[in-house]
Amino acid sequence: IDQLAKSLAILFESQSRMSEVVILAAEKELTKPDANPITVMRADCAASKLFTMFAKIEIGCFLWEKFQPIVADLQKHCEVTASAASGDVLSEQNATPSIINQVIDVSQRILDSLHDSVNEFPDGIRQVLRTMNSAAISKFPDKARQIVGGFLFLRVVNPLLNSQEFRLVDEKEPNAAGAKRLLVGVSKTLQNLANGIKPSAKQPHLGKINLFVENNW
Repeated sequence: IDQLAKSLAILFESQSRMSEVVILAAEKELTKPDANPITVMRADCAASKLFTMFAKIEIGCFLWEKFQPIVADLQKHCEVTASAASGDVLSEQNATPSIINQVIDVSQRILDSLHDSVNEFPDGIRQVLRTMNSAAISKFPDKARQIVGGFLFLRVVNPLLNSQEFRLVDEKEPNAAGAKRLLVGVSKTLQNLANGIKPSAKQPHLGKINLFVENNW
């Protein structure tokens, strides 16, 4: 399905019709009789794969330009130590107050950059997201925000933050490994926000991240 989605994306994008194909696939997926609001558009279905390929072509470079200054600044002041760089920066062992603060700061800056530039998104992406939102509201009126927002972060924003292809992190910098690990923590935080999920009560050390989710929901 990966190769098929890639081939279709290249074919229809060359004819400037890729957004039409993605819209049809997304509408079909969202309106299935057995569609589940928790899993719809999250699995490796054709609609999801097509959108991922489409987004990489349509908005990948645009988002790179928005995120790169944020990540460059992160690399200059990264709080992740060599030991934490090999594990989960949000674990109780590694998540020092300074690391948590930096995860929240970078997450907020990424979120603000998206909010401030949403009207500059390519028309094709905006059209697809509007159609998805309308279909989600019709099918799951109380879950549309989580469906569309969660999908956008899962399939576009977070993969870009950690992409080997777009390389937001400068590998030549000595703290590249730490910056990469911190961006994984940022991705988890943004995905929790998009899904409307706060860290477990079993993770009291992440209380500040709960506040981040509450303040931006």
